[in-house]
Amino acid sequence: MAKNCTGDIDLYENVGFCVGQASLPGMRPHFYMIRREDIVTFPKVKGTAAESMEDVVVIKDAFVLAADKKWKKVELIEGESEPSCEGQGSEGSRSFLNRVSLVLPGTEKKVSSLISLLNNDDVVIAYPQRGGAIRIIGNEMFRVQFELSQNAGKAVTDTAQTTINASVSDVNPAPFYEGVLKTEDGDIDGKTDTLVTV
Repeated sequence: MAKNCTGDIDLYENVGFCVGQASLPGMRPHFYMIRREDIVTFPKVKGTAAESMEDVVVIKDAFVLAADKKWKKVELIEGESEPSCEGQGSEGSRSFLNRVSLVLPGTEKKVSSLISLLNNDDVVIAYPQRGGAIRIIGNEMFRVQFELSQNAGKAVTDTAQTTINASVSDVNPAPFYEGVLKTEDGDIDGKTDTLVTV
């Protein structure tokens, strides 16, 4: 690194692991979604403005939505959906590709209509990890890309399901969202995926 670099912030800390402390895999069987055009203001990821390493990929503020707009909740098959993240790019231009595979039960009219609408739309996804922390797929810079499929099965023991694969490039792994999500059921706490107001 050049010696004349300024503003370099060192946020590195020790990272430990406690024996017996569980890190639950997977995600809860639902997600939230909203169209980009219904978002007035995207909240900012803390990044190097964070006061500790733990907050670097955290969003503290809430999304500002257009009047009367709310996040929609979509139910999933338990244990079938999977978030992932991987680095991409070359030196000086590295970023992350954040993905989530969302598996819905059935191939009926409502589910089929959902993927039909998503196919050419611009939507932001919020998904809760198994422990409750909500993470965001979507940002101001890049549009979320969708790969959509259905499998109706053929045998009695097969599964009929619809799969939504959502991916987006980002400068961070999918950020942790600590604001609230305004839904038709009430406000959801982004830290815990619990209803805080009705």
